[in-house]
Amino acid sequence: INILLFGETGVGKSTFINTFAHYLSYNTLDEALRGKIQILIPSSFSVSDSDTHTSTTITVGSPDDNELCEDNGKSQTQGCKSYVFFIGNRYLRLIDTLGIGDCRGVEQDNKNFDHILAFVSRYEHLNTICIMLKPNEHRLNIFIKYDIKELLKHLHINAKDNVMFIFTNARTNFYMPGGTSKQLKILLNELEATTRNHVPFIKENTFLFDNESFRFFDY
Repeated sequence: INILLFGETGVGKSTFINTFAHYLSYNTLDEALRGKIQILIPSSFSVSDSDTHTSTTITVGSPDDNELCEDNGKSQTQGCKSYVFFIGNRYLRLIDTLGIGDCRGVEQDNKNFDHILAFVSRYEHLNTICIMLKPNEHRLNIFIKYDIKELLKHLHINAKDNVMFIFTNARTNFYMPGGTSKQLKILLNELEATTRNHVPFIKENTFLFDNESFRFFDY
């Protein structure tokens, strides 16, 4: 089973993979607290002291040339990479991709997108394309809009039936898509008008997550 994770820089693709590894390793929160932290991808995040408002950066995982643990607007993931999990009697492959909307500009973003397409082309099929978004965004980044359209244009026409929308950091918006829902519908309507390719955005292919548990384990 091949699952592509696609989304803007900082949306939480790599953190989602780390969190997913925790879900597979432990059945309960208590068991996870007693066990070993699962860090497949090095990452960093900031926490603030509620009294002093002092910010502290927490970095977890071993150094990796493919990951930059920096909070500077660059895509932290420097190249696409797959992570394989054995579940039941099947292998599940999560494909981590470079973030779109890289602050280094349009040229770098185009290079990132071309790299994603080249990496994906090595697989015979994709079972699922997860488009990852933040909730309550009242305006989608122009890079995100362009790259989502281009991704769906380049994939097989039947890929539309395998698209899922994953909203991260959803706890802050009561596990609802919020304002992003309206912007996403506009984007999909524009796509359908130009390509006649209808991509559904419905309850059945929409999921909301929060990676707060991963930060809880690491803090």
